[in-house]
Amino acid sequence: MTTLNLGEAMCSHSLKILLIEDNLAETELIEELLAEVDSDLSFELTAFNRLEEGLDYLTRQEATQCSIEVILLDLSLPDSKGLGTIAEVKAKAPYIPIVVLTVLDDETVALEAVRQGAQDYLVKGNFDGELLARAMRYAIERQMDVIALKQQAEREKLLGKISERIRQSLDLKEILEATVAEVRQFLNAERVLVCRTQSDNSGIVVVKSVASCDRPLWNPEVAAALNIVVQQSSNSEVIEFGENVAGEELEEEQMDLIANSLVKSLLTVPIWQCEPTLKGKNEELQGESFLWGM
Repeated sequence: MTTLNLGEAMCSHSLKILLIEDNLAETELIEELLAEVDSDLSFELTAFNRLEEGLDYLTRQEATQCSIEVILLDLSLPDSKGLGTIAEVKAKAPYIPIVVLTVLDDETVALEAVRQGAQDYLVKGNFDGELLARAMRYAIERQMDVIALKQQAEREKLLGKISERIRQSLDLKEILEATVAEVRQFLNAERVLVCRTQSDNSGIVVVKSVASCDRPLWNPEVAAALNIVVQQSSNSEVIEFGENVAGEELEEEQMDLIANSLVKSLLTVPIWQCEPTLKGKNEELQGESFLWGM
């Protein structure tokens, strides 16, 4: 399986933090505390003093390659107060971990904040830069664990759907059409294709699932940057993949082109077929695998 992840190659090694805090003195204190942290990791802090402004910023970040990684959230803002603030942020950014910053030293409120979706709860004035950095790091790790469990459940559900489709039908094309549709939805991808390999290392598109979008099916410039050759005719579509590329091998001009086209990753997975053969003294049934497609 080959994955070209372009987002990671374009992001610098810094922790991108969104702080939503209406007290300027508290914002300046957070900046000072993070500046004092002895770490190889740098911190990139963006601050807003109203919830609405922070949520608008998160919306704009959805279209970028390098998004916010953790949110520091005050529960007493001019336009939002209390634990409902957490719910509003989670509705906009469900996968970004939240560390609550508050003056309330109340264990009951802290537990309820975690139940509402926050990953940690820090009382203002009771932490230094090291503790804040550690809380953010642990919040990210815990959120990743939550996402991993959810993805595992979704994968099992996806495999169950595909298996059920295989049991219900003996028609290969019908099975593959259902598979690409389910995989595209699972990955939230723009397109998923199944190509049947040919002797010249190219592949004929057998089935595909494409999201409804205004962009053309194939952008020639992006395809060239990703080392993909596409040949289209009235009744067939042939794709030829070049040698695997790693993000760091792309030229800066290519990276800019791909970033502007909002391409984040390209994933190719081989499809192996096992052809049963009879071999050996006892005529045991063995399988010989060959590459059926991608």
